[in-house]
Amino acid sequence: MKLEHFAELRPLTNALLLAAVTLASPALAFEGMRFSHGDWELACDNTGTCRAAGYQFDDGAPVSVLLERTAGAEQPVRGWVKLGIYWGETTDVDIEDMRFFINDADLGAMASYEGTQGSMLSPSQVDALLLALRGTSKIEWRIDDRVIRLSDKGSTAVLLKMDEFQQRLNTTGALVRIGSNDESQVLQPVSKPAITVATLIETKAEDRALANEADFVASLPDIDEVCDDAREGEAPNVSRLSDRHLLVSRSCWMAAYNYGQAVWVIDEKGEQPPQFVTDSATSAEDGWVEEVHKGRGVGDCFSYRSHVWDGTAFQPVSAYLTGACRGIEPGGPWVLSTLDNLPILGEDPAKEINCEAAISTPDMVACIGRDIAHLEYQMDVKIREEQRAHAADDELLAAMATSQKAWLNYREAECSAVYTAFREGTIRSPMYAGCEYRMTKERLEYLSDRFSP
Repeated sequence: MKLEHFAELRPLTNALLLAAVTLASPALAFEGMRFSHGDWELACDNTGTCRAAGYQFDDGAPVSVLLERTAGAEQPVRGWVKLGIYWGETTDVDIEDMRFFINDADLGAMASYEGTQGSMLSPSQVDALLLALRGTSKIEWRIDDRVIRLSDKGSTAVLLKMDEFQQRLNTTGALVRIGSNDESQVLQPVSKPAITVATLIETKAEDRALANEADFVASLPDIDEVCDDAREGEAPNVSRLSDRHLLVSRSCWMAAYNYGQAVWVIDEKGEQPPQFVTDSATSAEDGWVEEVHKGRGVGDCFSYRSHVWDGTAFQPVSAYLTGACRGIEPGGPWVLSTLDNLPILGEDPAKEINCEAAISTPDMVACIGRDIAHLEYQMDVKIREEQRAHAADDELLAAMATSQKAWLNYREAECSAVYTAFREGTIRSPMYAGCEYRMTKERLEYLSDRFSP
C-alpha cells in the first residue's frame, strides 16, 4: 500500500492538503511541507518542527514509529511507537511486554504508553533506529514467537528531506548526509504566529431568514463555478460575523464517506467582493471554518484544516494529517502538522517577537502574555459552550457571569500581590505574568468539567 491518504477527495482538496502551506502572516520566514516515499512520510510545520512517520510492510501487523525534531542547533530526535489495534493482529499485545530488536540485536524493553502519544523510545533506542534507517535493516518488536516488523522502505529519503528542510545537510547534526560543518546556519525555530480571534455579533432570526429570500440568494456567487455536485435548490446556511459581514455556506460535493461545503464571506453593504474561503468545509460556525475528512471508510486516517475569522478575513490556523491509512488506531496515530498557528483574544502582546529566541525581560513577559491570551481564548470558547448548553436557564447564566467576573477580580488581586512582593526587582513583571498564566491555566482546567456530577 502506498502512502495515498485521501484518494477519494476532490483534486482541489488534495492539492491544498499535499502542497506546501503558504501563510498570510508576514512574520513567517518559511513554509511547511509534506513528503512521502515508500512506507515513510514527513511533515514539517511553520515553526520549523519536522515529524517523520514510518509504518509496517504491506502484509505485516500494524505498527508505526514517529520521529520528531525541532529546528535549531543540537536538537535531539525524539521517537515514539504505536502498535496497531485494527484487525486483531496486535490487540492482545502490550508494548511494555515487548523487546526492541535491530538486525537481531536486543535494544531493550519498551516503555508503557504515554497517554495518546504512544511508547516513547529511549535516547539510545532512537540513536540505533536512526542509524538503521540510513540503510537496509531488520527492525522488529518481539514477544515470544510474535514478531512485529517496521518497514525501512523510504526512510533514508524521508530523513534526508527532513535534513534539507531544517538546513542540516553536510552538518555534524545531519541525520543522513553528515558533514563537518557546524550547525550555526541551520534553520532556527519560530514561535507560533498569533491570530487574533474577532468577537462575533450574535446571529439573529432575520439573519438566518436571508437564506430563504430570493433576492439575497440570487446575489450570492455562482456555486456551480466552484462545486461539482451542488444540490440544486438547497438553501444556504447564513450566520453573522460582524455588523456588515455574513458567513454563507452551501453544500458543494458529496463522496462515499466525505462531503464539502463551499464557504464565502459576504459584505452585506455590497462594497467588498465575496471572499471565498474553501470548497471543502465540514463545519462553518462561531467564526470557525473546519475541514475534517476521512482517508478511507474505516476511519484510521483523517485530514484536518481550520480557519478563524479575525474581523477582516478568515485566517488559516492549523493543518495536519493523522498518519497513513495503515490500521494503527481509530482517527489515526499521529498529528503530522504543516501549519500550527495560535488563536488568541485581543491584540498580540508579542507581535514582531520570535518567542523561541526571546532573551530580554520585556520580550519574555510579552511572550507569556501571548500564551495567556491563547488560554483566555480557550476559556472564552468553553464559557460560550456552557452558555449555549444552558441557554434556557437565566438564573444559571447570571450565576456563571458573576462567577467569571469574581474570578477575574481574584486573579488581578492575587497576581498584584505577587508583583508587590517582588516590586524592588526587575523580576516583578515576569512573576506577575507567570502568576496570570498559572491561574488562567488552572481556571481553564476547572471549567472543563465544573458541571460534571
